Amino acid sequence: TRAPLCFLLMIRRPPISTLSSSSAASDVYKRQATRSGKTWLSRKLVTLLGLPAKALVGQDHFWSHQVLVNLPSGEAAMSQEEPECTDHSGFAKQIRAAAKGSRVVIAEGFQLLHSPEVREILTHVWLLDLSREDCIARRCAPRGKLNPNPIPQRECELIVWPAYERYLADVAECEINEMVRRVEAPSCEGEVDRIAEDICQVVQHDVDQKTDDDTS
Repeated sequence: TRAPLCFLLMIRRPPISTLSSSSAASDVYKRQATRSGKTWLSRKLVTLLGLPAKALVGQDHFWSHQVLVNLPSGEAAMSQEEPECTDHSGFAKQIRAAAKGSRVVIAEGFQLLHSPEVREILTHVWLLDLSREDCIARRCAPRGKLNPNPIPQRECELIVWPAYERYLADVAECEINEMVRRVEAPSCEGEVDRIAEDICQVVQHDVDQKTDDDTS
């Protein structure tokens, strides 16, 4: 029996310029929180479920490189949003390793369903639904505590959002889509608490059911 695994599917936005000539990703890029609220929610779940820190596995940590893409205008640009930018096999391996030491694993990332190797592990999927308009508004907002590394609107419109739409189209026919629960991306602490409590009820039910099965 597989350990219950809680997965959060969301949109991540890169904090550094995707049109930059540099191909190196900074540590800030790898750690940067998405504007969909996924890190906010993930940490809340770890606390509510009483999980060890290693039970939270972030896909961002397996980002490896940029790739060259062609924009509709014919212009070439560097993208950090394509599936090829991430080590999905390494991500899956870390999820499995975390499952050996925790009754629940929370994996979060913006392309969770891309790899069959990851999809076959999933028991639950939540989509933090962020509209195109809200995504661009959050990532292009003035520099501040909630958006320390804004990027130009043109980059969001031409690279970031189209890459996400291509990813959704690629996984649209996967059977895993039938288990996806869609919730609106949180914008305040109260919304995070509500979503986290709903997720905890589902996950705790699975944990209790597995315990009953193991003892029967």
